[in-house]
Amino acid sequence: MAFHRASAEVVLFGGGDRVSLGDTWTWDGERWQQEHPVSSPNAGPTPHMAYDGTARKVVLVTQPENWSLTDAASATRTWTWDGQAWTSRGTKRRPILEGSSHVGAAGETFDRPMHGSTGPDGLTTAMATDPASGRAVLVQRIQHHNTVPGPTATWTWTGDDWRLAPVHDAPAAPPTNPLLATDDTGQRVLYIDISARLWAWDGANWTAIAEGPEPLHRGGASMAIDRRGQLILFGGAAAPPGGLYSDTWTWSAGVGWSRRAGPAEPTPVVRPPVVPPPKGITAQHAMRLAADYIGARSQNATSVRPVAGRARDFWHPGSGSPGGDRYVWAVLCTGTFIPGGQPPLTSAAVLLDYVTGEFVRSMIPAPPQLTER
Repeated sequence: MAFHRASAEVVLFGGGDRVSLGDTWTWDGERWQQEHPVSSPNAGPTPHMAYDGTARKVVLVTQPENWSLTDAASATRTWTWDGQAWTSRGTKRRPILEGSSHVGAAGETFDRPMHGSTGPDGLTTAMATDPASGRAVLVQRIQHHNTVPGPTATWTWTGDDWRLAPVHDAPAAPPTNPLLATDDTGQRVLYIDISARLWAWDGANWTAIAEGPEPLHRGGASMAIDRRGQLILFGGAAAPPGGLYSDTWTWSAGVGWSRRAGPAEPTPVVRPPVVPPPKGITAQHAMRLAADYIGARSQNATSVRPVAGRARDFWHPGSGSPGGDRYVWAVLCTGTFIPGGQPPLTSAAVLLDYVTGEFVRSMIPAPPQLTER
């Protein structure tokens, strides 16, 4: 979501409801209206937007729903919104977006530790408007196949392409959701890193301007700057075992950080127990469906064992994606499986809706909850 100053409207794109959405909405201060442009960006996880004041357009960076780490750079797409239509921009350089596949409430307490829930391996991209240049600025954490050294990369939209800043040694790694805010008063972009240290971007360099107190070491918060130039931070997700904050903090030069409202401790988030549906497809039916699905995608695949349970009961520790409470059949399959860019593996899992048999997801290799039984 971003504010299109030229039309005085808020523009919202995409989102997710089990699958990624690719719709566009505008808010004029009184009502929401869905737009139906001739061309539209592809639906995909974690799109990011910021206003380009020089071109008077909103800049959107997104990626397809299905992409692999091997084609992360080529998958990124840039679009601009002029208030009425989206235009696809063919850029020479493309920032790499990294999305989180975590499903469920942020800060949720799981019966197994949720790795990566609030660390730097979650959503790793953020955008804001640089008031000094009027251009959109994008900050991403370096990981996987990106070859630029250092913990972060800072990109500036030039109007027709992305320019990578030569500075990569600062700021430090971001929290789960990087926080950027446009400071019109100070003519700078503000950023909070994983240790809650506050940084300022002047268009060429990052400068650390304030240390963060221990209570702000969290992920998933939101941040904005009011018309007086005071930074306001709200909420966030606590480190494992989890919990959600509902406190409000402010920061201003010469004053520093202050907690202004809300409790100091996070509120635990615990989902109620999941009751198995009274009726569903049989284990034999689940095995047949899994064999049909995985057999078309592998060599010598055979379904071995079905286990019923919540989707979050079947996941790889460290993946950051335990899934939700949907009740499923998890079917262990054996054979030869060749995931993209990896050597052959000998196990896979197919998750099917417990009641309908609808395909939910596949996992290669199978999670230890199936293979270790």
